[in-house]
Amino acid sequence: MKKKGLSQDKKYKSELEKRFLLYWKKTGIPIATQYPFHPTRQFRFDFAFPERKIAIEIQGYGMGHASYVSMAKDYERHNEATQLGWSIYYFMGIHIKEDAIHKTIDYLIKVLKGQPINQPPPRETGAELLRRLLDGKKS
Repeated sequence: MKKKGLSQDKKYKSELEKRFLLYWKKTGIPIATQYPFHPTRQFRFDFAFPERKIAIEIQGYGMGHASYVSMAKDYERHNEATQLGWSIYYFMGIHIKEDAIHKTIDYLIKVLKGQPINQPPPRETGAELLRRLLDGKKS
């Protein structure tokens, strides 16, 4: 029996979604596609991890996202999703390109694992700095 929304054979709306899924499949982590998330309306996410209420939206630029009406509908849908407890992560073509897709995938894996995303490198304490300087180490 298939889980709701976990079919990987659904039709996608865009080439960006197809490209994202192609790379995501390499992780081996199941992802729901065109996931219907709303209990009474026919709203869907491009991709989702329903058990964690984490959604991924791949935003193109053009017919579906450039008009005032379509943007207003997107905002309504996304506001409804946040009311239902979903976290939504947005990516555009620049994040799906060959030279950036691996960073995007790594970012999402950290999100799923609950790891810090942009943690600064650990800083040296004053005592550690003094010890290093006294020992004659540059860095």
